[in-house]
Amino acid sequence: MDSITHWEPAGALVRQVSLGALVGWLGRVFEQDSNGNSSPARLLPVSRNGTVPDFSPTQRQLPAVPEQPPGAPAHPLRLFRPVYLTRRPTPVAGTEPLYAALDLETTGLDPRTDRVCEVAVVRFRADGTVVDEYATLINPQGPVRASEFHRIVDADVVDAPTLAEVWPDLLRMMTGCVVVAHNLKFEDGFLTEELARAGLVPPPLVGLCSLVTCRSQLDGPAYSLQSVYRTATEQWIEDSHTALGDCRALVTLVQWLLANAPAPLWLQGPLPEGAVLAEASAPGRMMPRASRLNRSRHGYLGSIARQFPRGGEHPVDPVAAQDYLDALDECAADQRVTGDRARRLERLARRAGFTQQQLVAEHRRAWQRATSGLALAEPDRLPAKTRQRLVRFAHDLGHPDLAADLAGDGDAAADESTGCLRGWRVGLDGSGAQLDDLAASVTAHGGGIAKRITASVRFVAATDPDGDGLALRRARELGVDVLTVADARARVASAVRDAADAERRHRAEAADRRAEQARRAAENDAHFRHRWHAVERPPAWRRSG
Repeated sequence: MDSITHWEPAGALVRQVSLGALVGWLGRVFEQDSNGNSSPARLLPVSRNGTVPDFSPTQRQLPAVPEQPPGAPAHPLRLFRPVYLTRRPTPVAGTEPLYAALDLETTGLDPRTDRVCEVAVVRFRADGTVVDEYATLINPQGPVRASEFHRIVDADVVDAPTLAEVWPDLLRMMTGCVVVAHNLKFEDGFLTEELARAGLVPPPLVGLCSLVTCRSQLDGPAYSLQSVYRTATEQWIEDSHTALGDCRALVTLVQWLLANAPAPLWLQGPLPEGAVLAEASAPGRMMPRASRLNRSRHGYLGSIARQFPRGGEHPVDPVAAQDYLDALDECAADQRVTGDRARRLERLARRAGFTQQQLVAEHRRAWQRATSGLALAEPDRLPAKTRQRLVRFAHDLGHPDLAADLAGDGDAAADESTGCLRGWRVGLDGSGAQLDDLAASVTAHGGGIAKRITASVRFVAATDPDGDGLALRRARELGVDVLTVADARARVASAVRDAADAERRHRAEAADRRAEQARRAAENDAHFRHRWHAVERPPAWRRSG
C-alpha cells in the first residue's frame, strides 16, 4: 500500500495522501525539547482504517509537508518548498530567478496563538534591482503585543485589512519568485496558520531561508539580519523591525551574497512555478506606515515617503487622501512643516494607502504652490529669512534640490557664523559708514547694539571719543571704555579671531574623539564581522531559528 485515504468531517472531500507525505506530516506533530526528547504538540486521532480526521473547530486543512529531493536536509516548512544557495554547480545559477523578500511583524512568537500585524514583500532581481514593493499593516483581530519591538499599537491596526483580504496581493507578489525570508520557518509557520484560519489553500511556493544560507556560507558569532546586514554594508538597518525595512535589507543581503561569494552560488531545489492564480483580481487596499520621522537626515515628509512602498496602483481612500492634501496645503501656505503636522500627515498618508511615488508627486506639487509668485529665478531679490525658510521647507518635503539655488553665499556665511559675540552689547555714538560697518560686524557675530548705556556694555565706539555727549558722559561715569571706531573694530576682530581659534581647537579635539571612537568601534565590529567559510557547510534548520 503506497497511499491512504484522508477523511475530513462535515462532508468534506476525500483525497488520497501518499504515505511519505503522511509520515512527514505526522513527524511535525511531535516537537522536541532542548534535550532532544519528543513530545506530542497536537495529538491527532488515527482510525483503524488509517484515516486522519481533523476535529478542529474551524475544520482547517494543514498543507502536507512537501516531498524533498534525495539528499536534501530535513526541513520544518509546511507552506514553502525549500531551495538552497550552494557553491556546487546545478543547472540554475543563483542569479537567474526573480526573488521576493518577505517579512512579517507579529503580535508574538507562537503562530498558533499570535497573529500577523504587518507584512511586506519586495520583488527584486539578483543584482538588487527592485521590481515592485508591497507593504501594509494587518488587523490581527485581537490585541497587539510586542510593541516594544515593532512599535505597532492597537490604534494603528483598527482600520487595517486582514491577512485574508491582502492574500491575493501577497500571492501575486510571490508567484513565480523564489521567496526569501530571514528565518523562513517563522514566516512559514505564521502564514500557514493564518491561511488555515481563513480556509485558504495556497498554491506551491518556493522559499529560500537567508538565515540558513548565511550559516552555511559565513562564519560569525551572530546571524541576525541586523548582524549580517552590517557585514554586507558597514551600516545598520535604518528601519529595522518594520516589515518593509527588513525586506529592503534582505534585498541588499541577497545581492551581496550572490555578488561576493568566493565561488558562484547556484540554486538547489525546485524552481518557482509561473502564474497560478485561477482568476486575476484587482489590487486591494493597503495601509503602509512610517515608523520614524528623521527630520535631520531626510526631512519630515521625506522620511514618510521613503518608508512607503514603491509599488503599483492600489485603491486610495479618497477621504483620507483629500485630508492629506488639505493638511499639506496648510504647510505650503506657511512654507513650514512642524513635528505635529508631520505626525498628522503620516497618519493620513497611512489611511489613504499612498505609495511612495504618489507622495513624492504631491510633495513636489506642494512646493510649486508654496513658491508661486516668488522670484525663485532671482534669489538675491528674496529676503535672507525667506530664502532660509524655503530651504528648510524643501528639505522637510524630502526635496532639498528644489531650493539648491536659494542657498546663496550670504546664507552659507550666516550659517557658518560662530555667534562668538553672543552676549555682547556695544554702544555707538556718532554716525558714518565706518560706524555702520562696525554695527553690522557686531550683529553678524551674535552681538547687539545697546540702546542705553549701562554697566553691561562692552565699550562705546565714538566718532569723537573726546566729545561731551550724554552717552559718552554716562559711559565715563560707569567706567565703560570709550574707543575710536578703528580701535573698536580691532577689538571686535580680535574677539572673532580668538573665537575662531577656540572653535578650531574644539573641532580638532572632537575629531580626535571621533577617531578614537571609530577605532574602538572598528575593533568591536571586527569581533562581530562575518567571514566566508573556506568550504560551505551543509544547510541546516535549527529549532530556535
